Amino acid sequence: MSASGCTYYLIRVCSGKQVILYTNIFILLNIIVYRVNETVFGVTSNDVLFSMQAEEISNVDGERLIRLASHLVYQQSFLPQFPPPSNMVSQMDFRNMKGWQMPSTPDILITPSRLKPFAMEGSEGLSETLVINPGYLSKGTTGGTFAQINIHPIDRGVIQTAVIENKSVSNQVPSRTSVNILKI
Repeated sequence: MSASGCTYYLIRVCSGKQVILYTNIFILLNIIVYRVNETVFGVTSNDVLFSMQAEEISNVDGERLIRLASHLVYQQSFLPQFPPPSNMVSQMDFRNMKGWQMPSTPDILITPSRLKPFAMEGSEGLSETLVINPGYLSKGTTGGTFAQINIHPIDRGVIQTAVIENKSVSNQVPSRTSVNILKI
């Protein structure tokens, strides 16, 4: 996961001895912003979109789901409604409110919800963020949905031109990413 090439382990300690159970297991917090190579991911398992749509009073035309997700990015917060509405099943630890803030705008924002699964590039200032609602992996006794994300590399010609001209290159993650929402 890091550029240093480290290998991560899930370790169990028994009688003072460490026993390695699995290699390459990543255990991340609920609400996390992390980087893989040049791509920044923002992930939460809280159903923020569902609670926001229940409280929304706007009837503005446009894509409702991306508008709901835009609140997270515009406010740089994984919990743009505070205090959370009473209908939200919150898994938030209020002692860690600073952890709800996004230190940077994610290239890919993953926020599972009961709402219709989707993957779409933002608009009106959100064009650099790909918002994904993979849905839930299970729905009662039946299978749910998940997202398969493929990020393609930046075109080598674009990078070479930027190096020659001494310019920076936007990583353009949404335009070079394909997402499939699959059912189990």
